[in-house]
Amino acid sequence: MPTILHICYPVKLYGAEQSLLLLVEGLARKGYCSVVVVPHSGPLVERLEALNVPVVYVPLRPWLTNYHTGIKRKLYNLYHLPFLFRATVTLVKIIRHYQVDLVHTVNSVVFDGALAAAVAGVPHVWHIREALDPSGFLKFSFGFKLARTLIKLFSRRVIVISNAIGRFYLNTSSDANKIRVVYNAIDLSLYDDDPNPRDIRQMLKIPATAKVVGLVGQMRPWKRHEDFLRAGVIVKQSVSDVFFLVVGGDFDASEEYAQKIRMLSSDLGLAEQIAWLGFYDRIGQVFKAMDLFVLPSETEAFGRVIIEAMALSKPVVATTVGGIPEIVVDSVTGLLVPPRSPEKLAEAIIKILKDPLLAAAMGQAGRQRVEQNFTVEKYIDNVIAVYQELL
Repeated sequence: MPTILHICYPVKLYGAEQSLLLLVEGLARKGYCSVVVVPHSGPLVERLEALNVPVVYVPLRPWLTNYHTGIKRKLYNLYHLPFLFRATVTLVKIIRHYQVDLVHTVNSVVFDGALAAAVAGVPHVWHIREALDPSGFLKFSFGFKLARTLIKLFSRRVIVISNAIGRFYLNTSSDANKIRVVYNAIDLSLYDDDPNPRDIRQMLKIPATAKVVGLVGQMRPWKRHEDFLRAGVIVKQSVSDVFFLVVGGDFDASEEYAQKIRMLSSDLGLAEQIAWLGFYDRIGQVFKAMDLFVLPSETEAFGRVIIEAMALSKPVVATTVGGIPEIVVDSVTGLLVPPRSPEKLAEAIIKILKDPLLAAAMGQAGRQRVEQNFTVEKYIDNVIAVYQELL
């Protein structure tokens, strides 16, 4: 029974953490043991404890794991080295105590697990969910090229969540031998019959007859909520009974951006046609309240919310960035448009809203695509296949 040590420093319940929960639960069914390292308590820990998964705390300096203005994830710098070495010593002890067979680091910016695995002499797998782009939000004081080099150097395998992310690491033929694409997945049973149904429309005072266009995502600038709002102004000129729903909480230092977006909605005259819902754990109920899902991001490594919408047979309008085209089949499960183009976004939204048959066909095709490509079973089997290459 192999034992896997998972290193995960965010402890909220966003995409990476949800994927980790699916993974450890699936691994248990397949005869694997999991131990999870986190820096402190949080919603993720509560869920892990409910699954009877051992959790070990290895704290880091708070600003090294949070999004603070001006020092966003500035790891791989000299100031971090003392904490890196201290955490590495602790992790080596954990590896030996639990007789760990393989270390799996869940986040690209955390180097501690990779170094500890090298010291302890066990294989290391790095799970990459972001593009290490020098113009992006991940900041590395020693440069993103060094970060990419360290990731490849200290990993026997690198799991990426889309081919788009994998291309950031393909410099030599030896890189291709290390990289494995494993798409994110969702538990379809959570999106079928909700045991506690709730009328989101009624709760948010959305007219029962309105056509609801929704956006789900953390309040971050690259999600391009402003494009969604500007497209909404155009849409409401053609679709009289349209309503907009924005779901997702302010994320640490992004509170200023969230306030800016809410003010923009009023300035654009959308105050009467828009509802705001922060973080909501029953996301299936949110998607059921929508007629159409929109994701206008200017960068997106994968787009987990898209497969959540497709699981509930909702047509999708999204941008042609990152891993999105690997999920959405243009003109089949939804429509793809260029990023930072509210006009094109509005055009696609209007086309689907005005054609109920097209919307239904796209929704059905989306559900089928999720069932074929993004199930938990396929996700678990693909990760285990990576493990088995090393064990």
